[in-house]
Amino acid sequence: GGDLTKVVMTQMDLYLPLDHHDRKWSILRHALDRGVCLCFDRWTLSSSIWDLDQVYPTIPQVVQAMGDLVTQNPQYLHQLVLSNGIHMKLQYTKYGGMGYGALSQHLLPRLQRVLTASQMQVVLCETPQRLLSWWTPPPPPPAPKEYLACSVCHNLFEPILGQYYQKFTYTYCGKECLKTHRLGGYKPLD
Repeated sequence: GGDLTKVVMTQMDLYLPLDHHDRKWSILRHALDRGVCLCFDRWTLSSSIWDLDQVYPTIPQVVQAMGDLVTQNPQYLHQLVLSNGIHMKLQYTKYGGMGYGALSQHLLPRLQRVLTASQMQVVLCETPQRLLSWWTPPPPPPAPKEYLACSVCHNLFEPILGQYYQKFTYTYCGKECLKTHRLGGYKPLD
């Protein structure tokens, strides 16, 4: 019953086929026909130490698949999203991976050969903006305040300069509490 145009399925490049008659290809098209957005985000992994059986897509495969999908149905363009998908240490450049710059350095130059500038604008800007349009930033948290406790009435109050009093080790929230303690002869308080 939900709006499928607001659903994003990630790691869809793991479904990239070598053949357009493959069952995986039909799964991608089936999801797109229903309005789901597909995110290609596993292309930064050429191989993985922890999953030797998994074959990750190459950049040319991702580019080819995106071009083929848009050629088959231009409306699919508005449902394709790209991401670096960095989630493991071995993907950082420090450890031999492509790093956070992989999208702009490796994928986009090749994708420009398949998509026009306006199509690139849709994939990189318009679709992500549409998907995130529901979000409104939360209100800023209130500024932290330190409160003092009145020695007489024990109420907490915000210490505003000139609006509270201190005498010896006692703190008073106002003139009334100071007067009460003064009239009591400044006897020790409980």
